[in-house]
Amino acid sequence: MRKLKLVDDVIEEPLSGAHRKQEQMFARVKEKIKEYLEELDAIDPKTRVHNRIEKFNSMGVWQ
Repeated sequence: MRKLKLVDDVIEEPLSGAHRKQEQMFARVKEKIKEYLEELDAIDPKTRVHNRIEKFNSMGVWQ
């Protein structure tokens, strides 16, 4: 999925699974969201929109 640019990142599950350690998984997801929001906040809004359009236009493209 990464090669086709369908996902940006994969969040690892706790050893016994996200369904068994939900609070731990929620904390991991929350931390990732915060990281990405900080990155996005540092980018000019017009550039962000342009990057998003480019990202979606390249999804699933193969040679």
